[in-house]
Amino acid sequence: MHTQNDVNIGRGWGRSFRVKFFLVAAGSVVLALVLSGVFAVYNFTRLGHDASAKIQQGLMNASHEYLSNYIRTVAERTRMTLEQAFSEVQMLADVMQTLTDNPDDASVLGSSLAEMSMFSSPLAGTVRSNETLWVQNTAPARSVVTIWQPLLNDNGTVKPDVQQAIEESAVLDLLLPTMKENGASKLYMYMVGPHQKSFLRLAPYCDMASEFDKNYPGSTSADFWDYFFPGIVACWKANAEVMSSEQLRRIITTTPPYLDAAGGGTIVSLFHPIWQAETNGVPGFAGAAAMDFSLEDIVDLVRDVKLAQSGFAFITQSKGDVLAINDHGEQIMGLNTQTSALGVNVQMREFSQSSQPNVQRLQMPTDDKIHSERLMLINDAGEEEPYILTMLRLPSVQLWECNENDEGTTTVRIRDEHWALGFVVPESEIYESLSAAQSEIRDTLRGILQSFVVVGIVSLFAAVLSALLLSKRMTQGLIALANAAHRLQDKDYSVRVSVQSKDEVGQLATAFNGMADEIQTYTTDLENIVHQRTSELELANEEVQLLNKRLKADNLRLGAELDVARQLQMMVLPKQSELDSADPELDLSGFMHPADEVGGDYYDVLKQHGLVKIGMGDVTGHGLESGVLMLMVQSIARSLLSMNAYDPIRFLILLNEVLYQNIQRIDTDKSLTLCFLDFQDGILTLSGQHEELIAGRRDGRIERYDTIDLGLPIGLVPDISPFVATEQIPFAPQDVVLLFTDGITEAENEEGEQFGIERLCDSLKTKLAGTAAQIQEGIVNDVKQFIGDHAILDDLTLLVIKRIR
Repeated sequence: MHTQNDVNIGRGWGRSFRVKFFLVAAGSVVLALVLSGVFAVYNFTRLGHDASAKIQQGLMNASHEYLSNYIRTVAERTRMTLEQAFSEVQMLADVMQTLTDNPDDASVLGSSLAEMSMFSSPLAGTVRSNETLWVQNTAPARSVVTIWQPLLNDNGTVKPDVQQAIEESAVLDLLLPTMKENGASKLYMYMVGPHQKSFLRLAPYCDMASEFDKNYPGSTSADFWDYFFPGIVACWKANAEVMSSEQLRRIITTTPPYLDAAGGGTIVSLFHPIWQAETNGVPGFAGAAAMDFSLEDIVDLVRDVKLAQSGFAFITQSKGDVLAINDHGEQIMGLNTQTSALGVNVQMREFSQSSQPNVQRLQMPTDDKIHSERLMLINDAGEEEPYILTMLRLPSVQLWECNENDEGTTTVRIRDEHWALGFVVPESEIYESLSAAQSEIRDTLRGILQSFVVVGIVSLFAAVLSALLLSKRMTQGLIALANAAHRLQDKDYSVRVSVQSKDEVGQLATAFNGMADEIQTYTTDLENIVHQRTSELELANEEVQLLNKRLKADNLRLGAELDVARQLQMMVLPKQSELDSADPELDLSGFMHPADEVGGDYYDVLKQHGLVKIGMGDVTGHGLESGVLMLMVQSIARSLLSMNAYDPIRFLILLNEVLYQNIQRIDTDKSLTLCFLDFQDGILTLSGQHEELIAGRRDGRIERYDTIDLGLPIGLVPDISPFVATEQIPFAPQDVVLLFTDGITEAENEEGEQFGIERLCDSLKTKLAGTAAQIQEGIVNDVKQFIGDHAILDDLTLLVIKRIR
């Protein structure tokens, strides 16, 4: 059976402990799963990044190593190709230098060879407009010998010294064809004589003079050196002045690449100057061994370089003039081929003229190390595409350089020149495997994450289900306890909880059942006790009501008695007429205001045989007994005075004896302070113990007289004779004397402050000029104004005595 509390427990799932327990348990599991998932995703992602970074670094190292090894291999092959050409020129130069150093032997050898048919070929001149332009041997011949017009006599014959030089070089017919056919790729092997003998001996045989005349107009009528390589001989001679003969014999000068006029492609000419005996300490120029070296092998070598899918290689001069590059590379690098027509046609593809800004800024390596950098090039779509640029400087050569500035001035020099070999590879192709690896890693991570999400969802569902079942099992005991507690709250003390476990919940159920037993027992006993106490209280209440009725009746009776006593007290006080007729020299005014209860204040004015006796007293306490004692004092005083008891001391002693006896009779502990003023013949005699007497003199002075040594409280002891005394007080006309009870000086205001005797003296001092009634009214008004709305706690009694004459 379900109670209202059961309904309340089931209502509002948000306040259910089971729901909270479920939320906490499920939330903890979900939080753990989320944190584990975040941690796993973070670690998987970091693992992927680390793997990618390591792969990238490995690929970078491998690519760098590959490119470095490859470029060193290509550079070495290029160097070997060049060195082979250089060695062949050096070999030819050595032969020529030997012939030059031994002219006699060369002459004999040349004469001997001229007698052989295979080495003898007749010279034939070419005449145009009756002018012999050149003389050249006719085919067949092992080499062509061309003598330019400046080397001919006017009749078209060869000058003798030139003819001799030709004969002395005839032995080269043995060497030049052989060297042309073997060794480095070359177009021609040849020699050129010195100035004034600059004939040309060249293999293989060809109509070189006609080719020159066709492609280089005017060249046949000019000096060979001055026309094709201006200044080069002067540079050699300048070197001869500073170099040793051994150094001079090891220098090969190259020209910049240029296009062969006969269609042989891009070539460079290699010259090795030949020197003859010194004249004035300086060797004389004796011609040069030469080779037109074809760069096609090197170009093919560069073009054959395969770098990934679209990488390419190039060879450039130190100023960025590209010697060899394939068409694709030329397009990627934005190069433009130009031809310089100064001397030979020089082919120029300069980086500085590239359409790629980053290519324009390329710096050639200045050492022999391999340099790699990232080069951003703009592709056809106008977007920047990263490339890996690797460069290596090649061994130096001596380069003849002839430049003409804008003013037409030509400068010639021979300098060290370093060609550089470069590889350019798209970064995307270098890191293609990296991209593939990264893609595979991402796919793997994505698969792992998808699997993790599926596992996480299944785990989450299992965790929620487990938390739900666990919360139900863990909280069913607590819910039973909560239901039982609500039934206990509804005063169903018979409710008990079934204990099904020994854990904390089971222990709590056992404790609850014990507590319910105690509450049921205590409640049953408490009801009995309450019933018993209720009966006793009803009896007590009836008794109280009965007593209240009696008390009310007594109070009514006592109130009536007190009213009577209060009326009697007021009735025995002297009337104003009595005060006015007491003595013609005195002006008297009395005032008494009783408190709520019947007080014990007393004042009276008695007259007997010219004696005016004025009394002022205060019975201790309030109530009927105090009032009765005051009446006794008033009666005893009048009786004693009527029996002619004029002596003040005797008067007080007798009054005390009579009153003490009465007090003993009525069995009370009350007493009173009492003093008397006797006025006779202009003299005041004060006796008895009471409040101070205040005298206001006509000159404004205020005097206070203490009565502590003039007696004892009346009724306290049977005989007060040892303590009673009197004091004479001057009382001149216009002097004022105040008698009062402590109700005047001890009157309190709302702050609990008392009026005090000082304020009383001050009040009297300001009113001395008035009559007794005016003084009394003024002082009473001051006292009442001081009290304000505060209750009057004691009788206010004041008697003013003024001597008027």
